[in-house]
Amino acid sequence: MNKGNTSLLILLMLISGLGAIFWPAKEKQLTSVKSVIYQIDGHSHINFYSIKLLQKDKGYLYEVIGQQHQQAYRWQINDSSEVISQESITIAANQENSLLLDKNILIQNLSIIAEMTAGKGVATSWQLTNEGGRDLWKIGVTDGVQHHDVIINNNTLAIEAVKLI
Repeated sequence: MNKGNTSLLILLMLISGLGAIFWPAKEKQLTSVKSVIYQIDGHSHINFYSIKLLQKDKGYLYEVIGQQHQQAYRWQINDSSEVISQESITIAANQENSLLLDKNILIQNLSIIAEMTAGKGVATSWQLTNEGGRDLWKIGVTDGVQHHDVIINNNTLAIEAVKLI
């Protein structure tokens, strides 16, 4: 699919909010980052540094890294049981920039963009980090033989890079 068609599809999904229609409803990872953050944060004012979505067994596991009151934590949210585990961790000073989380993008929409950009394959990993003041998604797309990392700007949905791994 050419870049013009990709941009049109992205625009249509954003305007209509119907991105879920284009994605099989077989997986529980179909959620927004803000809904995951809300499970952890509520109203605790946590600075979030990284959000990963990993395939685990037959489900998914969210791994979130953030800091609250000068202490860094790693939270894990299992999509099947919605159990949250928390552990204290150490983060080097200035190692991470806080996520801006300006936009509430559905993971399935990001997956569609990444899969279309890679040309073929299925999104298998997702990670949101802040680099240089921009929230960037690294979406791993695998077709069984090749693996691409597609970097997508969370705020603009612009494709920043495509890397063949």
